[in-house]
Amino acid sequence: MFKKLSRYKAFTDLGEGFRYLQTHLTAMHYFYVLYSLKDNRLYKGSTSNLLRRVEQHNAGATRSTKHRRPFILLYFEEYADQLTALS
Repeated sequence: MFKKLSRYKAFTDLGEGFRYLQTHLTAMHYFYVLYSLKDNRLYKGSTSNLLRRVEQHNAGATRSTKHRRPFILLYFEEYADQLTALS
């Protein structure tokens, strides 16, 4: 039920642990598919921050999709690195 603690990196202070979490937990990359409610077409993309990216698309901050808003997140896959997400 519980994972062994020996699998986890031990930190000497909280700052070191926080820096590790910032670089490793936020380092995930996503492939995503958006569905345009305006033109019923799909948009495919990749990002390291899925929530922020979908919000940017719906806010019109993305030049290639601002005329196709609003979008819904139809599908996404999570990857450990950007290269894998793009392939």
